Amino acid sequence: MPRGGARPGPPRLARCGHLAPYNGGPRRRLCVECETPIRACGGCGLDITGAARNRRYCSGRCGAVARGDVLPTLLPARVCALEGCDVDFLPRRDMERCCSERHGKMHYNRVSRADGRQANPPWDARRRANWKKRYALTRGAEDAESFDYFEVFERDGWVCGICEGDVDPDCAWPDPMSPSLDHVAPVAHGGAHSRENAQLAHLLCNIRKSDSLEIARPLSLIA
Repeated sequence: MPRGGARPGPPRLARCGHLAPYNGGPRRRLCVECETPIRACGGCGLDITGAARNRRYCSGRCGAVARGDVLPTLLPARVCALEGCDVDFLPRRDMERCCSERHGKMHYNRVSRADGRQANPPWDARRRANWKKRYALTRGAEDAESFDYFEVFERDGWVCGICEGDVDPDCAWPDPMSPSLDHVAPVAHGGAHSRENAQLAHLLCNIRKSDSLEIARPLSLIA
């Protein structure tokens, strides 16, 4: 008998207040008197008597709605805000703008850098190499690796692989004689973006060659 109180009465069901059924025998799903589910989902009220004893909701969505993580009613489909995605998706929150977390981060970085909230990272050799790798893959390259252009330039001894003329390391873009990276087998024809398929070339020689399989004439022969 508890201290300072009367003897507790028989256990009652929390939903309807009727006496709890006898625990012996098979587990009962409904109240004996009013047939109310003994255990129901805390979100939608669906019967979950047969579920695990520590389960409170019939599904993960009901639990998310009860916690306030998602809206109780589905929002209309919308198009992903990331430029170039154009995927229709069902948003779980009113502020959700993209079809995935990755696209959401990319969209935020682009917008915040455009309006000045974030500073653009410096255009260094690492970013240039990664961009060239992605660009080669979009052009149809079978294989692509990330490497520093100057590794190839030093390997070739600062000699153009097209006209075989010397390349000035101090000459900068957009000077026609500035150093540039050329693919021996063009990426447009299935060439790989790799050190083995790359060579140093004058910017003018590289532009004249374009994606042709033929090697351009030396600059000394240009009229």
